[in-house]
Amino acid sequence: MSLDRFVQFYRSLNRSDDHSSARISGTLFCSKENVSLIQSLSKDKNIGRFEEIFLGGKDIEVDELTELDANIDVCYSLSTSGESNVYFNITSFIESDKNLCFGVFPRNFYIIDDNYYSEEESIDVKYQLIEKICNLIRNLSELAHYHDRKNEGLNYTLVFVNESEIANSRPVVFKPTITSDMLDVHDLDISVLSELNNANENKNIAREKGVFRASLVEFASKLDSDEVDLFKSLVLGWNGFVSLFKRNFDTYLSGFAFQKTKMELAKAELSVAEQFSKILGEISGKILSIPLSFVAVVTYIGNNNSNQRFVIFIGVLIASLVISLMISNQKLQFERIVNAKNVIFSDLELKKKTYPVDIRNILDDTIKNLSKSEVKLKRLFSVFQIVSWTPTFCILFIFLLSK
Repeated sequence: MSLDRFVQFYRSLNRSDDHSSARISGTLFCSKENVSLIQSLSKDKNIGRFEEIFLGGKDIEVDELTELDANIDVCYSLSTSGESNVYFNITSFIESDKNLCFGVFPRNFYIIDDNYYSEEESIDVKYQLIEKICNLIRNLSELAHYHDRKNEGLNYTLVFVNESEIANSRPVVFKPTITSDMLDVHDLDISVLSELNNANENKNIAREKGVFRASLVEFASKLDSDEVDLFKSLVLGWNGFVSLFKRNFDTYLSGFAFQKTKMELAKAELSVAEQFSKILGEISGKILSIPLSFVAVVTYIGNNNSNQRFVIFIGVLIASLVISLMISNQKLQFERIVNAKNVIFSDLELKKKTYPVDIRNILDDTIKNLSKSEVKLKRLFSVFQIVSWTPTFCILFIFLLSK
């Protein structure tokens, strides 16, 4: 690789003090290896070119170099085309490489001041941080509602809106640009972005992304900055933004869960009340047969035939027994409904402390109202049981008085 040869050449060079960001001057021994290195590097114009080569005080061409026991003085000029991937310092690197603002981190570059070559295994936290910022830009672009690229990357923007308030929300525009002061960030954990963009099996991922975008809008609304400064503020305050997003998402989940609880409460109350109403309706229909028994009592009073009186008594007794058994059966059904109600609401009461005040109040009111209905029905069952036997007791009372 050409860049490999340049790095080897630069590190072998005994550099003079008058080199600049565009020109490199120095001396190296005219060995066979160095001659081959210079000749090979001279063939690649993407990195730069040799302006001067002096051997024994004589200006010569590259092809004229041969192995000698002497030093070579060279002046090498770096290319300004932007294709060389050789940068004098980290500042020129982030200012010159326009692909960085698109989240594209180069895999092959050399920084002269830091003697940093990306192909080597050496670790430099500054360049790791730049790569993280590139990953941040790339992940944000996947989440943005819209991104615009014009004028060869000079106006690349990411646009976000609050999806819950699209009609009233002003879009927030970030212009990704990496600056030197961003390199002061100690920690840039963008794992939350990776999770959002790669969570294909998460059923709530659309809602989570919506909360993330809304959080970005909220974060930006607290700042009075232009597009470039907004992105800079986001990078420098990334940890604070992530905390804001997590709080907002927790609030959303809580709100969603509490709304679900409200619906469960409403359905449970409606279901139990409906069953209570059904029980009351059925038992009321059965109680309507009791007046017929009282007609039989009147007939019993006006009849002096003992045989007929006995038949009337047996009929009233059977009617009372049947009505009483039907009421008992309805009471058993009522008790099963009450047990089911207790199971449902006991589970809700166990979670009561985790609910907000309004849901706790709704739960208390629901239980209170259902308990009142339960007590009333229990009393009605007792009253109806007594009423069901009243015709029979009336005939027995009349029979005893007639003796």
